[in-house]
Amino acid sequence: MAMSVRPEPEVETHPAQRDLTLRSVLIGTGMAVFVNIGAPYAKYILHSSLMACDYLPFGVMLPFIVVVAGVNPLIKTLWPGKGLTPGELAVIFIMGLVGSTIPTFGMTGY
Repeated sequence: MAMSVRPEPEVETHPAQRDLTLRSVLIGTGMAVFVNIGAPYAKYILHSSLMACDYLPFGVMLPFIVVVAGVNPLIKTLWPGKGLTPGELAVIFIMGLVGSTIPTFGMTGY
């Protein structure tokens, strides 16, 4: 009776991909700045609908949709393999959401 030894399958190791990259932080910061400037302007100057007063503010959703549906496909077309990853898009969206609470609920909303 001979025992058969099975070789261990080789597992390919890829370097860990980080989602918190410089470009995701810069785009997220740009989105937060846009909302922080646009929300008080829309509220106090234009007297229009509130950009950031909601559970899912359209002041964050509109620029995020532009990034997802416009900028990211353009980057992927011009430079294959350089598009934003889903993790980077999540960082951008979360930064925009957190940034949208400041202008309406935190400082100028009362």
